[in-house]
Amino acid sequence: MPTCIVCNSRKFRNKEALHQHLNTSGADHPSCTICFPHRRFISEQAKEEHDAARHPQSYPCVQCDRTFREQFALEDHYRGSKAHPNCVKCGHGFIDIQARDEHHRDQHPQVACGTCHGVLVYQSDLQAHFNASPAHPKCTLCKTGFIDAAALQRHAVDPEAHFFCKKCDSVFTTHLESTTHEKEAHALDEINRQVAAIYLDGVVVDDMEPEEHTIQRATPPATAINAPLQAPSATVSTQPRFGANNQRNDSRHTQVQQNNRPITPRAETPMLGFRTLTNRVHRRLPIPALLQLPLFPESS
Repeated sequence: MPTCIVCNSRKFRNKEALHQHLNTSGADHPSCTICFPHRRFISEQAKEEHDAARHPQSYPCVQCDRTFREQFALEDHYRGSKAHPNCVKCGHGFIDIQARDEHHRDQHPQVACGTCHGVLVYQSDLQAHFNASPAHPKCTLCKTGFIDAAALQRHAVDPEAHFFCKKCDSVFTTHLESTTHEKEAHALDEINRQVAAIYLDGVVVDDMEPEEHTIQRATPPATAINAPLQAPSATVSTQPRFGANNQRNDSRHTQVQQNNRPITPRAETPMLGFRTLTNRVHRRLPIPALLQLPLFPESS
């Protein structure tokens, strides 16, 4: 008969009754936190066998008795649970205080500042400590702090320690900061200089005035200009439309052409283009003759 070890070896008639007991019992039965809904077991050994068979790559939290399918889920549990300590520097969570202290020694080492009577400072925050602490000497140009006067002297004689802006009195410690400052703070200076070169006291410089572009056209003969407009004359082409080999030469497929009217020369207009006369070719097609049928046919 099925037996529940947690409930003092309580026996049940069949497996269905045991499963109903596990789902409704208020006793502290081992459960799988990965399966949904959480599956409960009659003993810890049964839970371990289930995890080995169903979740071989699971990530358990022994302290909270929870199991996760992915490593990042376990890390999120460490970071969000109040039962686990977190790193004050980077915010990562750990299973206990010992693991957090090991992380501090490896990832966030601290050094003692001799000038400040052994104050512990993170290695990554050491330069910020030199800049903020009044006990450390600082450069009068770039306001950078140093551990002692000897380090400040080496900085002062270094020719590449300072980068000066040629347009203002700003001083920078890196070339990247200097170029970024010139692009952001003096971006309009070059534009203003070019505008000042074009406009002097509100008058446009002569050599910057726009030029007029004209196109020379050939002048037609005087006879073409003075000749009156003539009525278009239609010329019927007698060539076959479908080539020399095709004998079709029907009047319906003849092409009517019209001579073009003489045009006047184009008038040149600087900067505004040209006024032109549009040549239109009018084609006249023959009107087909209507068939005349008698209204009252003669009877034979």
